[in-house]
Amino acid sequence: MRSETNLKARTAFGIASLIAAAGAFAQPQVLLSDGFGDGDRDNDATLDGVATDPGDTGAAWYYARFTSNATVDIVDDTGSSGFGSAFNVQTATTFTRPFAAAFTPTTLNDGDSIRFSFLVRITEMPIDATDAGALPTGTTDRRFRFGLYNGNGTPLPMMDNSDSTIVDNDTGYVSQIDVGSADGNSYSMFGDKADGILGGSSVALGATDDNVDNFIGNDARRVEMILTRNGDTMDVALLLDGELRQTGMAAAADIVAENLPFTFEYAAFGTSGGSFDYLVDNVLVEYIPAPTGVASTDGFEDGDFNNDLVPDGPVNDNTDIGFTWYKATGNSSLEVDVEDDSAGIGTGNAMSLLTITTSSRKMAAAIEEVTLENPGDEVRFAFDMRVNGFVTPSDRDFRFGMQFDNGTPQSSDNSDDSDDDSGYFISLDTGPSSTSTAASSGDLANGLMGGTARALGSTVDDPFGAIEDDSPRRLEMRLRRELRDEPGPDVVIVEYYRDGVLVSTGVDDGNDGNDPVPPSPADPLQPLTYTFNQIALGTHSGLGPFDYFVDNIEVTSFVAGPMGCNAADLAPPFGILDLDDVDTFITAFLFSDPVADLAPPVGVVDLSDIDAFIAGFLGGCP
Repeated sequence: MRSETNLKARTAFGIASLIAAAGAFAQPQVLLSDGFGDGDRDNDATLDGVATDPGDTGAAWYYARFTSNATVDIVDDTGSSGFGSAFNVQTATTFTRPFAAAFTPTTLNDGDSIRFSFLVRITEMPIDATDAGALPTGTTDRRFRFGLYNGNGTPLPMMDNSDSTIVDNDTGYVSQIDVGSADGNSYSMFGDKADGILGGSSVALGATDDNVDNFIGNDARRVEMILTRNGDTMDVALLLDGELRQTGMAAAADIVAENLPFTFEYAAFGTSGGSFDYLVDNVLVEYIPAPTGVASTDGFEDGDFNNDLVPDGPVNDNTDIGFTWYKATGNSSLEVDVEDDSAGIGTGNAMSLLTITTSSRKMAAAIEEVTLENPGDEVRFAFDMRVNGFVTPSDRDFRFGMQFDNGTPQSSDNSDDSDDDSGYFISLDTGPSSTSTAASSGDLANGLMGGTARALGSTVDDPFGAIEDDSPRRLEMRLRRELRDEPGPDVVIVEYYRDGVLVSTGVDDGNDGNDPVPPSPADPLQPLTYTFNQIALGTHSGLGPFDYFVDNIEVTSFVAGPMGCNAADLAPPFGILDLDDVDTFITAFLFSDPVADLAPPVGVVDLSDIDAFIAGFLGGCP
């Protein structure tokens, strides 16, 4: 039975990672939901245990590969974890024992996501600290795995299945969490090749992350795996209790070579590498459509970077007016024009910038003002960039970001207008260096993308995030407003992507040094920026002569949350209040999903949200 638990609510960072991938999106569509309240795990009308809610029929769950050495039933776990009815699994083998349930085949288009989440509790008490006991307590390295799959022409049979050949051609994506306090204590993710689900051969999606905070106790934990299609690649995020624990990516070449899917038909979970007993409840699989937003662009095809009607280079399309760019930090020692960079970035004109000083030299342009009014709202700043020659490697040489001008808009080549701007920026190294880094910062009012800046998380030592040669690169900053998990204002998530891959994430919660402590008179919160009307880019002190091109600039804003006529209009068709809205609210409320957070206090799903939903539903649409 679905029920509220005392699990920690999704933290701001956890909600943010939802995605490190998908940004702000439209209402999710539930593909599979099961609280096991009917006491019937396979829906064959024969009870498998305790029924606490006969109406909660949910999905049909089956043994997916071998039926021996594993037993299942439905138990009432309310006294231990608050689950209510839960799917109880007991294993007595070191071999993989998966369980699976089918849903309507669903294909991810570019930008779409699918989320698989549930509650799980290890029931072995105590959990074998050494992972070396005899069966059934475990062997060497016990792992809990869960994933989403495509049947590749042999759909999951609607029955308990001992025939491994039916699922051995299936492919999908899997997350793995160690059980017990010894051995790896790790998280890992992989693309599952056609060699047996939740096991067999795999394609690693990033390095294994060693972390002692895995399944080392008997508390109920919420696990989530989020897959987001990014063109021909797949981004993967693993969350535990709402906090991001690992991200990875399936490269296009691996997806093709191993037939990894973009279409999904069933969800699976189970043990691997050792035996242990566990409970599962509140299973949810959701399809999340790609975000839709409004974009402003600049390709410099009009040949006029500052829109003064005097061409600064070749004119290819005089309707491509774009943004109006001005020098914003120092007027001298910075030469700017428009050149044909078809042989470099490859899309015609680009803005050319030559810095001939070691002092900071920045450019800024006004954008249509956008405010992140609600949790989930997002704004993105992306562009192509190419270095024309190398510079001596140095720390954080190139910077770009989004700001609010605080009433002094940049309207000419003038550095005086930028000292009171606030916002966020990304700084990254240039030049070939094995120690190249990237970092995100909060821009305080003391010089544009410099002066007094506040670090938003640790610097990432990853040469991939730097500009290490003269190849064209796609750089992107994403700013998203999210709920925080303690009293105080919402947080701002700052993400840096290079060539579509997430490199670093920062969180501005208002505390100096990103220290997650409650605010106090001795340690007050710093101001956060939710409104943006300017973008900026440029070099920072110590760089020296540096020639680079910028092109295909795009600023896109997204609005999350309900798109209906009032707070109760949560499900399509929008503009009509019906039982679909009721079902969506009930599901979100029982899972403490922010979708159900319709009334203060923000960040808490409680009875006041029920009152708000009822008022909106009874009020009707205009």
